[in-house]
Amino acid sequence: PIYESLTCALFVDERHRGSGEMAPLVPTDPFEAAIVRSAVDLVGTFTGPMYGTLKNRDPAKAAELKAALLSKVGRLEALYEANQLGGGPYLLGERMSYAEIAFAPLLFRFVASLSHFRGFSPLESAPKL
Repeated sequence: PIYESLTCALFVDERHRGSGEMAPLVPTDPFEAAIVRSAVDLVGTFTGPMYGTLKNRDPAKAAELKAALLSKVGRLEALYEANQLGGGPYLLGERMSYAEIAFAPLLFRFVASLSHFRGFSPLESAPKL
C-alpha cells in the first residue's frame, strides 16, 4: 500500500499522464518541471519552523521563531514571484501543479493554527501564495 499523500499524487499523475483525463501535475517541459520541483523542495524547509513556532512556549523565542518561519515562506513566495508562468493564480499560471498539492494543505492548516494560537499568519507578507 501507498500511504504518503505526495507519493499518491505522483502515482495518479503518472498513471493518467497522456490519457487526456487530467493535465499533468509535473509538467513535461524540463524548465517548468524544475520550477515545480524547486517549490516542492522548499516545503520541507518550512515544516519544522512552522511546528516550532506553533509548539513554542518560551516568549523570548517567539520573535526569532516567527522570523525564521517567515523567511522560509518568503523563499517560496520569491520562487512564485520570479517564476509564476502565465499570470494565473498557480505557479504554472492557470494550471494547478504538484507544487500546490505539496504545500497548500500544510500552509492552510498553519494559517488557521498560527492565526489562532500565535496571532499571525505565515502568509501575511506572501500575496502570491
